[in-house]
Amino acid sequence: MTRLMSYIPTTKEAQRIAGVFGILPVHIRRIPDGLINASFFITDKDHKEFVLRVYQKDNRTIGEIRHEIKVMNALRDTGLPIPRLHMTHTGSYLGTWRHNRVSYFTILMERIKGRHIKPTDLYLLPSVAQYHGKMHRELREHKPLKSVTRTFQTMLQLIEREYSTAIQKLDSKTSRAFSRVYEDICTMVLRRHATIMGLPSGDVHLDYDSTNILVRNNVIVGILDFDDITHKPFALDIGNSLWWWLFYNPVAVWHEVVSTYLKNYEKERNLSKNEKRSLALFIRMRNFALACFLFVNIPAHAQISNVRKAISFDRKMSTFEL
Repeated sequence: MTRLMSYIPTTKEAQRIAGVFGILPVHIRRIPDGLINASFFITDKDHKEFVLRVYQKDNRTIGEIRHEIKVMNALRDTGLPIPRLHMTHTGSYLGTWRHNRVSYFTILMERIKGRHIKPTDLYLLPSVAQYHGKMHRELREHKPLKSVTRTFQTMLQLIEREYSTAIQKLDSKTSRAFSRVYEDICTMVLRRHATIMGLPSGDVHLDYDSTNILVRNNVIVGILDFDDITHKPFALDIGNSLWWWLFYNPVAVWHEVVSTYLKNYEKERNLSKNEKRSLALFIRMRNFALACFLFVNIPAHAQISNVRKAISFDRKMSTFEL
């Protein structure tokens, strides 16, 4: 399973960590949304606001975090609304903090004010999709870091591990239905494996939706959290994002959502036929992985109603024509 937070700095510790970046906080508040890394809102004496992130031990290597920083700066330079990163007093974007003889990596970035995008914000689909296409277009030529060039097979192994844990927490009826979904997805992946391996790929966000997109005055003002960045097919990243829009909206608008998204994405980067044909499978994979992770493995007790919703979603998506 993915490692969740094992160390959350205290407010006093966060204050000292901010000092590594030359910031003297007058107000600190932990951001409760994070699952993997600990983050804090910080305000200094000049009323400037920042976000401090402390990476958990062993979740990301120093090379991967530096690559994340490089990608964020590169995308920001293209005009995308990416938070500006701040340097430490030694001139590095990456800070370190020791706790109980263990070193933790940290970054500090500007805080962008706005609300999180909602699934009902369908009027924002064109902007969201076009930004997505621009990110992929720019990162197509961006040299990936070898250590984050995780294969498609590695991702399947992760899904298998999450499934193996999740299936033990489900009742027999739900378990049987959930297993059928897993087996069908595995069959489809094996059938299309050669095609998937040949899809255009590059560095991708993986979580481009929900709390990672900020809106103010009906305009996207922030794209956040590149800490999951990895080298994967661009179509998989699109599928991840489309899942969120489809899962939380009625089936009646699915065709409109997909057609609007792809039309505006292609204003920045054209999609091949094989990429489009792979989207439904990638959406199903995202649905299954998050059902395991968010609805079963993280909660103390499995959220059976959400698991059943995910099973129903998969059934509809398996016959949905994009």
